[in-house]
Amino acid sequence: MTWIGDRIRARENGRRAAWVAGSYLVVVATTAAATEYVSLTRGAPIGPGLALTVVTLPASLVPNALVWAGPLDGVLDGGALTAVEAGCGLLQAWTLWLLLRGPRRAL
Repeated sequence: MTWIGDRIRARENGRRAAWVAGSYLVVVATTAAATEYVSLTRGAPIGPGLALTVVTLPASLVPNALVWAGPLDGVLDGGALTAVEAGCGLLQAWTLWLLLRGPRRAL
């Protein structure tokens, strides 16, 4: 874990950026897990999937638009769409890290 810690400490706002991006990633992972659990136990109601879509906006609009428009209709269903939307959340968490980390500290 020292490699990650060194990367965080090497930036001006590294700790704050890691806190924000990591917190967002926890929210996305928890929502994705809850979506999959409810989908498996209750038979895929729309509520949890909608919650995951809202949590991962705006990146989740791309896969959802492809499903709704037709090119990926039938390809991304259920668990696959949940995984793609969770990947969108991972991409957004990484983007948050890049935007918030600040410049490198002078040695």
